[in-house]
Amino acid sequence: MLALALLQDPRYRAYWLALFTSQMGTWMQSAAQAWLVLLLTGSAERLGLVVALQFLPSLLFSLPAGVLADRYPKRNLLLLTQGGMMLLALLMALLILTGAVRYGHVLLFAFLYGALNAMDQPVRQSFTVELAGRERYPGAIALNSFGFNTSRLLGPALAGVLIALYGVGVAYLANALSFLPLLLVLLRVPPGPRGEEGDGRFLREALEGVRFVLEHPLVRRVVGLVLFASLLGMNFQTLVPAYARLVLGLSATGYGFLLSAV
Repeated sequence: MLALALLQDPRYRAYWLALFTSQMGTWMQSAAQAWLVLLLTGSAERLGLVVALQFLPSLLFSLPAGVLADRYPKRNLLLLTQGGMMLLALLMALLILTGAVRYGHVLLFAFLYGALNAMDQPVRQSFTVELAGRERYPGAIALNSFGFNTSRLLGPALAGVLIALYGVGVAYLANALSFLPLLLVLLRVPPGPRGEEGDGRFLREALEGVRFVLEHPLVRRVVGLVLFASLLGMNFQTLVPAYARLVLGLSATGYGFLLSAV
C-alpha cells in the first residue's frame, strides 16, 4: 500500500517514472556495449576486461560518494552524475555512428561511466530517502525494485531489436536520451539541505561505514552474502554475450532476448 500511496504523490511519481526510463536506457546500453566489444574484437577475454574496468570504480569511489552525499545537496550531485553519464553515452553514440569507434574507446568509456555510476548509486539511494521520507521509504524500496527488475527484463530485449534494425550506435543514443526526463525532474526539485561539512578527512569518514559493517554481525553477514553473489553470479554480463555470439551464433535480437531471460 505504501508503494501505491507514493505513486499518488505527483513529485515522487514523476521521479520514479523518469528513473525507470533512465534504467531502461542503462540496460539497453549494457547489452549494446557487450555486443559492440564482440563485434570489434571477437574476444571474450577483451569483453571481460571491459566489464572489469566498468566495475572497478565501485571499489574506488562508492565510499567517498557516500561522504559527498552526507555533505552536499543530493539533487545537485545527481545532476552532475546523471548529466555526465548522458554526455558519455552521447559521445560513444557519435563515435559508433560515424564509424570511428575503437576498442580503446570502449575501455575508456567503461571506466569513466563506471566511475560516475559508482558515485551516483549511493547518492541516488539517499536521495530516495530524502524525497520519499523515512516513513514511506519501504514503499520506495518496493517501487525501485519493481522498476529495476522490469527495466532489466525489457531493456536488453529492446536493445537487441534496435541493434538488429539500426545498429549498436542507436542503442547508445537511446540511453543518452533516456537521461533527459530524469534531469528535467531533478531540475524541478529544490536542492535540499546542505549536510554537515565534517572535518575534511574524507578517508576517515568513509571508513566509518566500513567500521559500522564490521561491528554489526547482521549487517556484516548481509554484506558478505552480497559480495559472494556478486563475485560468482554477476559474471553473466561476460558469459551470456560471449556464449550468445561466439558459441550459439545468435543474431542481435536473439542475444537481447537471451540476456533478458536472466
